[in-house]
Amino acid sequence: MNWSKLIRRVLEIEANLVEIRRAKTAFWKYNTITYVIMFLALLEHAMSIISKITSVMSDLNESRLTYNVLDKYFLSWAPFIFDVTSYSLWKSILFKIANTQATFAWNITDVMTMCVSMYLTSYFQDLNEIINNQYKSMSWEKLRILYSQLVALVKEIDSRFCYLILLSFFTNLFFICLQLFNTLNSIHSTVYLLYYLYFFVFLITRATVTCLLAANVNKAAQEPMFVVGYVPASEYTLEVQRFNRQIRYTTTALSGVYFYVTRSTLLYVVGTIITYELVLLQFNLETADDADLNYNGTLYKYMKMTV
Repeated sequence: MNWSKLIRRVLEIEANLVEIRRAKTAFWKYNTITYVIMFLALLEHAMSIISKITSVMSDLNESRLTYNVLDKYFLSWAPFIFDVTSYSLWKSILFKIANTQATFAWNITDVMTMCVSMYLTSYFQDLNEIINNQYKSMSWEKLRILYSQLVALVKEIDSRFCYLILLSFFTNLFFICLQLFNTLNSIHSTVYLLYYLYFFVFLITRATVTCLLAANVNKAAQEPMFVVGYVPASEYTLEVQRFNRQIRYTTTALSGVYFYVTRSTLLYVVGTIITYELVLLQFNLETADDADLNYNGTLYKYMKMTV
């Protein structure tokens, strides 16, 4: 991603939107979101390590942290790594550092999506306020041109961020489905149960907020259509008609390369998750039934042989 080119282009468009800017740039909101989510991500990662080490200590009947516990922890944490390379503690520490960086990179992707969505939505809210309250003091042609500038701003940013949004949605959906799959396994440790509940709630909340904030861009971009629809016939000029058609037939939204992020997108994601969970439950029930049949058949043969 060419950040310098994107910033120059955004500044050019912002220069044409100075007259509609009402809300001050709330940097504190972006900073707060970043600090809160990254802190919660750090807490989740720490709880993951603690729960796993606690489980290893319980298996080894160890009451304190030892090198043996660390070796067992790293071997159970990433066995696929040490299938292709010999085990050593320094390698394990390096892989753990890389894993921690990947965790923060995953979360910062959602943070960037949230902040960009809030930034774009704020511009549409400013324009919508002018259209709702002062549209008679500004020509419809001028309003349409300003709206076109906002559409261009969304398209410019989306062309750079669409792949990050795709990655964000894919990873969130993957880990939600993975955690739902883990619910089929029995949880023996109280520490792990607390970690699992915290991680699942944090994941669902972060993914939902990310999707809703991104969808707000499309929602805010569609709001002028309601005002335009109530323009009296005597004032319904060609410019109003052009503005109405532009809003109606132009999809102004952030995208994930293959899809636009709208409110309906969240419903599709929820539907996918519910379908996945139902399939898992059905598969689990069928597996349990097969296991019971095999057990009963074996028991029947054994009893018949002993009679």
